[in-house]
Amino acid sequence: MISTILMVLLLLAALGLFVSKPVRVYGFIPVALFGLVLVWSTWVYVPQGHVGVKSQFGITSTASVVPEGTFSPFGVFPWQSVDAKDVRVHSLELKGDHHFAGRTNDKVVATFEVTQPIRVNPTALPWLLTKYKGSWEEFVMPYVSSSLRDAVASKAWLEVYQSDRAGLASLFMTDLQKNLAKVLQENGVPKEVADTAFILSDPQFGPVELPHEIQESLHKQSAVIIDQQTSILRAQVAENDVKTREAEGRGYSSLLTSLPKDVPASEAAAMMIAQARLKAVQVLDDAIKAGKVGGITFVIEGGTPPTIPAVHAPASK
Repeated sequence: MISTILMVLLLLAALGLFVSKPVRVYGFIPVALFGLVLVWSTWVYVPQGHVGVKSQFGITSTASVVPEGTFSPFGVFPWQSVDAKDVRVHSLELKGDHHFAGRTNDKVVATFEVTQPIRVNPTALPWLLTKYKGSWEEFVMPYVSSSLRDAVASKAWLEVYQSDRAGLASLFMTDLQKNLAKVLQENGVPKEVADTAFILSDPQFGPVELPHEIQESLHKQSAVIIDQQTSILRAQVAENDVKTREAEGRGYSSLLTSLPKDVPASEAAAMMIAQARLKAVQVLDDAIKAGKVGGITFVIEGGTPPTIPAVHAPASK
C-alpha cells in the first residue's frame, strides 16, 4: 500500500515538473508529500504484548521479528512494512453448545467444558502467517479437540471423573504439543521452530457429566459413605462423653477424699458445685478460643466467677 502511494506521488511530481513553467511550481507539492510519506513509511511501533512481523513487497519475512515496545523513526526501509501481531495469552474454549464429549476406554461418554490457555511463540508467528491463512487460533482449535479426545480415550471414566484429572491434563497437553509440532513440520516449518511454536498453560476442566445411570449410582454411594461417616462420628462423640464423665467422676472422688474429716456436708457439696461450674466455664472458654462460640456473654452468680470456698482448719489448742 505504501509503495503504491509513493509511486503515485512520484508520478505526479514528474508530471508537474515537466509541464509549462507557470504550472511547474505545483509539481513540488507531490515531491513534498512523497518525502513525508517516505519518512513515515520507515517508522516502526510495536506495542506491549505484540510482536512486529516484517514484510517486503507483500511477502512475509521469517528471518526475524520486531520485539514488543519498539518505537523507531527509521526502523525499516521504505519498501518494507511491519505489522504488529498480538502474542498475549488466548483462551481457547470448548463451552456451551460447543462443549467436549468423548468416550473413555471403558465405553462411557464423558461430557465437560474445557478452557485451554495458549499463546504463540513470537519467533514462530511469521511462519504461521506464511503457511496458514486466517488466525492461528483457527488453526489450533481442531487439534485441541482431537488431542483431548485421544487423552480421554486412554482413561477409565472414574479417572476422568475424579481420580486422575491431573494425569488427564498432562496427557492432553503432551499430545496437543506433539500434534501441533508434527503438522507444522509436515508443512515446511523448521523443527526447532515447530517444537516450540505454541506455549501451553494448564487446562481448566469443568465438572464432568456422566450417563444418568452412573450419576445415580454415584449419588447412592455418596449417601452410604455419608451415613457411615456420621455413624462413626456419633460413636466417637458418645465414647468421648463416657470418658469425660469418668474423668469428672474421678475429679469429684478425689476432691471428697482429700477433704478433712470435719468439713460439713454442706461445704463439701458447695465445693463440688463450684468445681462443676469451673469445668463448664473452662469448656465454654475453650470453645470461644477455638472460634466455635462467639458474641455471647456468660454471667454466673450475678456476674462473679464461681469460687471454691476456703477450708479452715480447726484452731490448735
